Amino acid sequence: MTTAHNAPSRHPLAEGIFAISGGLLWLERTRSLIAADVHLGYEEVIGGALPLWSTSPSVDTLLDAAKACAAQEIVLLGDIIHGAVLSRGAQSRISGALAALRDCARVELIAGNHEGRSRGVAVLGATHECLVRDDWLLMHGDRPTLNGRAIIGHLHPSIHLGGDESVPVFLASDRLIVVPALTPY
Repeated sequence: MTTAHNAPSRHPLAEGIFAISGGLLWLERTRSLIAADVHLGYEEVIGGALPLWSTSPSVDTLLDAAKACAAQEIVLLGDIIHGAVLSRGAQSRISGALAALRDCARVELIAGNHEGRSRGVAVLGATHECLVRDDWLLMHGDRPTLNGRAIIGHLHPSIHLGGDESVPVFLASDRLIVVPALTPY
């Protein structure tokens, strides 16, 4: 049971839908934690350089929020991986990350444009083009939808603060919610 002590900060975006700390979205009715543009294994794809983030902190953010919210499911809104061609190291890191998430809650994967034509099936397993949760269509956002209400990622919304600094933000209306990228990529 979530207590006020360990519950993440949250801000209502629509009825039963909340932006929560860490750039994640919480769907209260279905107890679904939503993350966009996670780019698991990116540090391996760029040759092991030391980026500002890596797979482990991203997974830790998801696990901490899922546990604090008592999530029944974690939905990744596309761009789960960076590309369809992955080194063995990247495949291993991604498989381990997904296993850790699956140990915490049911995990649903929505394919994005970074999964490539193969949609990363070899490392990800089954993916969806879209899902419906709490009467909202969940999709990556690289293809338009004109029907109903949608929750998407893909756009990496942020507000520019000056110089090189920007901050990820949620965009929300009565028909569209855009979730910021979990990672700064």
